Amino acid sequence: MKTFFPQPMLRALILLTGVLFAGSGAAGARTLTLDQAVTEALARNPRMIETAARRRAAEYGEKSARADFFPQVTTAYGYLRLEDAPYRNLLGNAMTMGSQRQHHWEVEMVQPLFAGFALTSNHRLAQLETETRELAQRQVALELCRQVKHGYFGLLLTQAELATAETAEAHLHAHVSDARGLFDQGLIARNDLLKTRVALAEAIQNRVRAAGRVKSARSALNVLLGQAYDADTEVAAAGLEKTLPLPPLAGLVAEALANRPEIASVRRAMTASAVEEQRVRSNDYPRVSLVGRYEQDGKEPGGRDNPYTNDHNASIGVQARWVLFEAGKTRAGVARVRNEGQAVQAALEGLQDQVSLEVQQAVLDLTVAGENIVTSERALDQAREHWRIANVRYRQQLTTATEVLDAQAYLTRAESAYHGSRFGYAMAMADLDRAVGRR
Repeated sequence: MKTFFPQPMLRALILLTGVLFAGSGAAGARTLTLDQAVTEALARNPRMIETAARRRAAEYGEKSARADFFPQVTTAYGYLRLEDAPYRNLLGNAMTMGSQRQHHWEVEMVQPLFAGFALTSNHRLAQLETETRELAQRQVALELCRQVKHGYFGLLLTQAELATAETAEAHLHAHVSDARGLFDQGLIARNDLLKTRVALAEAIQNRVRAAGRVKSARSALNVLLGQAYDADTEVAAAGLEKTLPLPPLAGLVAEALANRPEIASVRRAMTASAVEEQRVRSNDYPRVSLVGRYEQDGKEPGGRDNPYTNDHNASIGVQARWVLFEAGKTRAGVARVRNEGQAVQAALEGLQDQVSLEVQQAVLDLTVAGENIVTSERALDQAREHWRIANVRYRQQLTTATEVLDAQAYLTRAESAYHGSRFGYAMAMADLDRAVGRR
């Protein structure tokens, strides 16, 4: 009679091997908390860098629009060489009136006095663009936080599933050892031994697939964190079993309508529509500017030598320009802006309804996830007890290998459901935070 490998010793060997491999793979790993992961993503994710650059561009656009309120100073220089010096006939005599070589330069300053509210409208539109870019950055940050939380808990979930697969493999290794011993003693048929070996092969495949899902989840999280996809990142978790009481749905909806940057952006668009109408109507008003000029004319490059007239002069005056006819262009522009404003108003109402539905769905998902934790925990306790009893009965030859394999399958599913409910609750909480507009 042959002896088979003792089950406790086999479990200890498998556990020691796993610890050694885990220690060698995590030598250079970074362990991040959830707050650290979110902070790192907000600082390094390419989408955040992009939106920050667009916001800065809008800020410079605002500065550019503000500059239009101040005077504009220009200078110009010209040189002209004539074939003959200009002259004029006076009583039959030709009198020279200028030089063949003429140099002219000038400095002009134009200060807008009134532009029909166009300048103030342009500046206000630039301010609204800056505010919209800031809101867009907030929106990207909220979505990124949700994605990081999903990636974070998704990695923890795949790691838990890998641990479940490794445990199932260890159980089946022990079961195969038990079955081999019983077969050698002639207590079970060869078919029962083959069933256990087939189940073990499937468990090994499940463990390999679970390990691949861990790598994929880690790579996805690394990309969100703005680092190399193959970085050795580890995550820590605590308190995932706790469920929190939810405030009333109406309060959450009100909070979402007040916090969501998408809604604030649409409201900015409504304000921009009114400002744009004012800017278009500025064409109905005259443009008035204060103009000051200094100029020099002469026969040498400096324009200081002019024997025929004064070599320099200065002037100051007011210039007004008023468009009298433009074939209804302004009227059509105002109608266009008003219709766009009506479209934005309708979009706001639709967006508010959508946000309310998102909050309601997030609350429902979170409630279901919380209930699933309790249910799956009870199922896991029962599956563990079922597996223990089946193992004991099998060693005493009171049941078949099929019942042990079924008990192991139930246990694996119960553990997966339990981990899924725990991390599913955390992901549902992340979805609710995003729906409400919380970072």
